Amino acid sequence: MRSRWIKTALLSLAFVAYVFGAPILLIWLSGSWRWVQGWIFYGTYAALFGISVLWMLSKDPGLLAERMRWPRRGEESRADMAILFGIKVDAIAWLVLPALDRRFGWTPRLPLWTAACGGLLLAVGCFLMLRSITDNTFLSQVVRIQSDRGQRVVSTGVYGFVRHPMYLGASLLFVAARFW
Repeated sequence: MRSRWIKTALLSLAFVAYVFGAPILLIWLSGSWRWVQGWIFYGTYAALFGISVLWMLSKDPGLLAERMRWPRRGEESRADMAILFGIKVDAIAWLVLPALDRRFGWTPRLPLWTAACGGLLLAVGCFLMLRSITDNTFLSQVVRIQSDRGQRVVSTGVYGFVRHPMYLGASLLFVAARFW
């Protein structure tokens, strides 16, 4: 019982640190607390993460457990593990690089209309990612057949028009980051 409480407390602390701390850290890296697009972008990303975790916690704890499941040695292929590691490194770089670009001016500033297009892509990407979580209780971070959870192919909701809505949503977020 005590270890479960400790695990819950650590996860709660990590959740709060990520949702509130990450955007502040990234804005600090940008060198300007007045970077409106950065606040919008990082705030939206933190909200996406926060809403997703809270939704899973209240509506689908099995999905949350699956999403937080650490890949087990021997269960996943080495290629899958390498891809997962690469995705996680890319995600960190994707969050940090726009802030550093803002600070050091590596790329020219884009017109305001491109920020509006980026905002649209951000909204669509967030929608697809949230809907993929709500529509698919078997959404895992690794390739595995979840026979323990009665896995079946999901073809309703956003899965009715795109096979991998989370990948599409993440791709749109990656593109949207460049416009901010």
